[in-house]
Amino acid sequence: MRVLLVEPDFNSLFVNFANELARRKGVEVHYLAREELKKGLRKGSFHGVHVHTLTTTNILIKLLHLPTYLLLRFVSGRARAYYAQFPEAPLYRGLRKEMDAIRPDIVIVNPVEFIYSFQVARFCRKNGIRYYVQSEMHSPAQTAIDNVAAGVLRSLIRRRILPSCSRFFCWTKQGEDFWKRRLSPEEGKKVALLPAGVDGRIFKRRESTHAGRTRRFLVIARLVKYKDHATVIAALRMLKERTRERFTCTFLGEGPLEGEIRQQIRENGLTGIITLKKPVQYREIPDVYASHDCLVLASRNEAIGMVVPEALACGIPCIVPDTGGPSTYITHGKNGLVFRTGDPASLGAALQRMLEEREYRRMQEEAARGRERLLWRSVVTGLLGMMEEKG
Repeated sequence: MRVLLVEPDFNSLFVNFANELARRKGVEVHYLAREELKKGLRKGSFHGVHVHTLTTTNILIKLLHLPTYLLLRFVSGRARAYYAQFPEAPLYRGLRKEMDAIRPDIVIVNPVEFIYSFQVARFCRKNGIRYYVQSEMHSPAQTAIDNVAAGVLRSLIRRRILPSCSRFFCWTKQGEDFWKRRLSPEEGKKVALLPAGVDGRIFKRRESTHAGRTRRFLVIARLVKYKDHATVIAALRMLKERTRERFTCTFLGEGPLEGEIRQQIRENGLTGIITLKKPVQYREIPDVYASHDCLVLASRNEAIGMVVPEALACGIPCIVPDTGGPSTYITHGKNGLVFRTGDPASLGAALQRMLEEREYRRMQEEAARGRERLLWRSVVTGLLGMMEEKG
């Protein structure tokens, strides 16, 4: 079976996905991405995968937006903002010729929101090839312009892609719910949840590198607004006021809000509790998990939040918000806790619950038991199962 994965770039999720797929007996994997991004590809990223690259163009998209751009330029100063609100949506040059040369049995496209998805769909319909699409669209658009563009795109996907694709899968529960609410019950049958996985060779449980009764929380996130460190700081201040239990928290990350976050830490009297540290190399992250007890992610509308399955695979329970992708991996009260997004009191209650030793140990054991379903081999097995269902 020859499988072609069509991507906009060398996305680490899909690279890992391709590598795991290539390990399966009888599966030949091809990966197609943009030529412009090949220089940034890390040597040794692929194992047993045939890599293809093509150049792209955005000229059609620019022409479609030109009338609105010109109108905004003369009426207001929002022309640049208008363009900034549209995602890059390239078309591949020579895609049909390349696919003819590869002659795939199955095509997987990520994400369906990019215009080249329609190129792939047309080729597959014409040649009787089964194809699967992945969607990263998971929340309502934030502006009026976005809403119009997203609405048109959803309509085109329903008319030109959904009827002929074999399955329509999403990495997160939020993405699955987003599409099922906007499709008819019959159309919704094609939508499936296929959570992104982690590399089990890297992320596995290790012996804890700290001792004592101090609970060590960990936040791995860039220091930017939507990661919402402010809610974590406020929750930790509440926790400090209501308990005598010892705890610390590490903020691992860097970004433009570092100065502001340091000031918030001082103002809330948490200087001895919260420590800011620079990011570490990818393969060193399991060591970071081993030196902490619980991962905390407070992001507002996080797309996936890969630190969550990584931490769980290392046997570390997590506290996550009730919006976005992270809650896909957490069953509240079992392998972690879910709090109300942006609510310091709700997060504070979850943090306090993690201080209770019996509760914590139970969730830690549950996180370790669920490791297998988080690995890429389980994700690929799930996808191959979908393919068999479709014959």
